[in-house]
Amino acid sequence: MKIELPQFQKIMEIILELYEHDPKYFTDCFFDMYFQMKKKAKVDEVCNSEDEIKNMWQAVNLFKYLVKDQKEPIEKAYHIAYKKHNVDAQKLKDIINSFNALKGSKKTRFKILL
Repeated sequence: MKIELPQFQKIMEIILELYEHDPKYFTDCFFDMYFQMKKKAKVDEVCNSEDEIKNMWQAVNLFKYLVKDQKEPIEKAYHIAYKKHNVDAQKLKDIINSFNALKGSKKTRFKILL
């Protein structure tokens, strides 16, 4: 990966400005951005086409909705999500498990920042 130094310096200036304004809020937002980018990278890594990526995100969102909002059991939510959006069941499970593992990084990787 080639880093464009002037762009990187500008980004770091903006980060510093935002951090100085409210360190706690900035750290929370920074983790949210980190989490979203890691989730996207995982889906991109596992899926082979744009259609599969789109369907996988729809399945992930449906799974999340069923578990959190509808209080469905996890196994039932997996089954409904992969069937409805026609995605590979094992890929969906791997992605969901990966997302859950990433949440723990706030307590480990971001621990000294909080």
